[in-house]
Amino acid sequence: MQATYDKLLSSTTCAQTAEQASDVQLACIRALPIQEFREATGGGMTGLVADGDLLDVGSALDAYKKGNWVKVPHLIGSNTDEGWSFGARGANTTEQTKALLAGLVPSEHLDALLRLYPDVPALGCPFNTGDLQPSAAGAVDFFSSAEMPSGLQNKRVAAIVGDVMLAAGPRWLAQVASREVAVFKYRFNHVPYSTSSGVQDYVGHFVEVPYVFNLQNDETAFWKEHGCTATYLGPGAPTGDRSLGIAMSRAWASFIATGDPNEANVPGQTHWPPYSEGARNLVWQTRGSVVENDNYREEGIQFIVENIVF
Repeated sequence: MQATYDKLLSSTTCAQTAEQASDVQLACIRALPIQEFREATGGGMTGLVADGDLLDVGSALDAYKKGNWVKVPHLIGSNTDEGWSFGARGANTTEQTKALLAGLVPSEHLDALLRLYPDVPALGCPFNTGDLQPSAAGAVDFFSSAEMPSGLQNKRVAAIVGDVMLAAGPRWLAQVASREVAVFKYRFNHVPYSTSSGVQDYVGHFVEVPYVFNLQNDETAFWKEHGCTATYLGPGAPTGDRSLGIAMSRAWASFIATGDPNEANVPGQTHWPPYSEGARNLVWQTRGSVVENDNYREEGIQFIVENIVF
């Protein structure tokens, strides 16, 4: 919390109050023009902060473990190649891979985790790309926009980072919450035909969002200006992408309205089974969405759940 607060202070004109009392700093922050505040807070991630007053559960994880959560249906999931958007690049050896993962994985678990994610490019992220080593030329870091270096173990690192950050959590939560409420879990598996940040060849972070909202207005210039990776799905977009946007947006709207995404009544849409019926995902993609068992990289993700994340 302190680091987040300090960054906010230093990123605004309130930096001049850094050596003053906290009430002076807070007064300055509260008086900031809304646009300045948005620019200072819109580029990073923040999470819940337990202040002991408004929020005193410790963390969302603690709340779920103790059963202190609102018992309503859940819709959760992730994208196939999340880790390629976040994974650090440049490792050519296992030792270099360890160095890149040092801030994410506790040192006592690194060797065991690397045995579960071996140096086999065909098993790495982007997934289902065989031995292909995607070029890092032009690739940029999701947060800093700095150009990323190439590395023979890039796919290995990306697989681990994606599973630690974005695959293990939804699986664990689905397992826990589905004991008491309906849970609908997905994996988005479609490479957008184009994005405002250029053509991609993997299913990275955030690329599902335009489909969830079925973006009909082409605001590419605005998206580029604000560093947003978005896909236009209005007239002129490929039929498959447009159909996927319609199906997903209706499913999400149905879930919000009824607690069940299957009430959307999209002709030909695959039934989305609740997670309690066999621990399965709906895989969203063009040319027909399908249902899969939620057991990809089962051993590795389970190790992450038990030893690293939870």
